[in-house]
Amino acid sequence: MFYGDPRGIVKGVDAKTGAILWKFGVGTGIVQSPITYMIDGKQYLAVVAGRIKGPPSFLGKNRPKSDRRQC
Repeated sequence: MFYGDPRGIVKGVDAKTGAILWKFGVGTGIVQSPITYMIDGKQYLAVVAGRIKGPPSFLGKNRPKSDRRQC
């Protein structure tokens, strides 16, 4: 299994024990779960990296009133 963290480390772990088998620093935060795919018998790992903020925090206090939630 593979996962990434906000510090930019992708890890491959044993699914049964959780032992770290492989890790790699990508240089920026991981924002999505990694995926694997295979081409011509070779397996690849892909990950979306780069710290971003998504709505609603991206809009902050300036978001439209119609988008504000009542608490």
